[in-house]
Amino acid sequence: MAAAAAPAQSGGGLSPDAVRMADLELSGATISQAGPDSFYVRGVGIGGNTYSILLDQSAAGSWSVRTIVPEELNILPASAVLDFATLRVAGDATIEIDGVIVDGVFYRGSLVASEESLDLVERIYASRTGEINDARADAVGALLTARSREEFDALLAEQRDRLEVVIRRIEAQRDSFRVERDRLAAENAALADERAELAERLRETADASDPSVGPTPLSAAQINALLRERDLLATDVVGLVQENNELRDERRTLRDQIELLRGENDTLRDDIATMTSEVDRLEELVRTYRETVGELPAVGARADRSNLPEWQFPGDYVRRSDLEAAAAHVNRELAALSNRVSALEVAATGLADLEQELRTGVLRGLPAVPLAADSADRTGALAATRADATRADATREDATREDAQDAVARAEQADRLARIVAELADLEAEMAELRAEKQTLEQRVLSEILNNGLVQLMRAQLTRQTVAGFTSFKADTGAWTVTPARATQTDRSAFFAKLSRTLPQAEHPTLYSFTARSLDDGWVGLGLHLFVDDVRLRRGYGMGSGLLVWITRDPRARRTQDSFLELYRSDDDVAMGRVLDAAIPEAVGDSLRIDVLYEPHSQYITIAINGEDKVRYRTWFGIDSGMEIALRSLGRAEFTDFSVRTMP
Repeated sequence: MAAAAAPAQSGGGLSPDAVRMADLELSGATISQAGPDSFYVRGVGIGGNTYSILLDQSAAGSWSVRTIVPEELNILPASAVLDFATLRVAGDATIEIDGVIVDGVFYRGSLVASEESLDLVERIYASRTGEINDARADAVGALLTARSREEFDALLAEQRDRLEVVIRRIEAQRDSFRVERDRLAAENAALADERAELAERLRETADASDPSVGPTPLSAAQINALLRERDLLATDVVGLVQENNELRDERRTLRDQIELLRGENDTLRDDIATMTSEVDRLEELVRTYRETVGELPAVGARADRSNLPEWQFPGDYVRRSDLEAAAAHVNRELAALSNRVSALEVAATGLADLEQELRTGVLRGLPAVPLAADSADRTGALAATRADATRADATREDATREDAQDAVARAEQADRLARIVAELADLEAEMAELRAEKQTLEQRVLSEILNNGLVQLMRAQLTRQTVAGFTSFKADTGAWTVTPARATQTDRSAFFAKLSRTLPQAEHPTLYSFTARSLDDGWVGLGLHLFVDDVRLRRGYGMGSGLLVWITRDPRARRTQDSFLELYRSDDDVAMGRVLDAAIPEAVGDSLRIDVLYEPHSQYITIAINGEDKVRYRTWFGIDSGMEIALRSLGRAEFTDFSVRTMP
């Protein structure tokens, strides 16, 4: 660098000799290696502008500035991250660069080789969907934008959970494909044996139809019988040949399917290897981060969730409105009482109108006179009774027959009014009693729901027991020991152990009750598949269409020994999605009394553990019927006292 300024180089660059050390502003500069003996410094301020500087080391070991160029001439901005970039050969003369991160977004570009150089095709553009593994992009992008150690730890744990779920799903698919491959191989072997048997039968048939076989001369009748048998056997041979051809075609189809499954299996192996590589990369990133900021909490330590919500997934939980809605049978009774009260109020209104009409003399054209007035003091006043009217008429010398009849009619109306007033008073008293009874019933029902839970309230209504014990259950996967009163899964390595039975389930509310506990340490789980339908592959991760209530413990993934209550929606035999996840104080290794109430009409599911309602959730999945149920475990588990109840 020189002490005096010099003209700028062509292209907007500066001559290294024209820049003084005092002119450099390095507060925002970044440095990266540009070769075995060079560095590239970006974000250098010179004279109010930003430049990039290339530093070289000479053979003698001294360093010098070789190039100074404006910052905007760089192909990538200074914020670009190349640590996760990948290169891939695409064709004979093209190299694709992918995984360049700029402001949390991945970009890619292509270099085309010629005889003299590598040329960048067009410009770098955003990566296409699928070019970068979605899980990797999400994980790296989120980790790079973390603003604190706590946020980094939380994001890292979340990404680890997500990758482990993907790995488990791929492993489940791999296992299901292996099972299908073994089944097809067994069928293929059986077809080969059957083909050999058919060939042997064909040879025997040909020998039997040959008249030259046999040293004993045959009679004409025997020859005719053999000829008829030959014709019948010839017909059988034609059928066998056709069947053999069909078996050959089916065998070729099965062979093609096996090759397809092998290809899919290889793809799954590659995906698992990719996932494993990503996990290793993230673990390396964690180790680097620990070396920088310190150690993370020990594995197995109880996480502090005092500031976290207990429920981690959206949904409708136990609220008063939900509980009142669930007690529909009680509300119908209350509605009937309300209708009766409304009818009484209408009747009372009608009686009040009639009383007013009588008092004002509207009926039959009576003169408007007060009924409460003393008849002796007012001329033409309405007498209180028929006797009073008679005495009043007797004292009037000029009274006519019409006046007497009019007085009698007024007295009858007075009697009728008295009866109506008395009946109205009785109706008002009855209405007050009904209001009090309604309020008392509402308070009693609400108190029972809040104190004992919705499951306990509905248990009394679901009186028809459709299942008791484990008599009709059959093992799908896992090692099960089943008695009428107990079912135990004894295989520690069983990830998808299932014990199922046929049970039609329709539109009525259904209550499933059982006691269960896990028998292993570490990662375990147990639960119930309900409203299951359309099961084809019983060894899969899912189980047809239905719901899975799951209680699990996973110290490695969650970094805690706590147990969690989860709800899954099963879409088919391979794919399931978790829709609810909540920490519970009960331990999955203890004996837990589990009650699951599902109302298919409203699609609400209520789960109680040891008599306490834990969650009420509206599924919105349209699951309103099923043909099977299944108990499920991860590792060893024990189930007892199983029952299913529904409406009578």
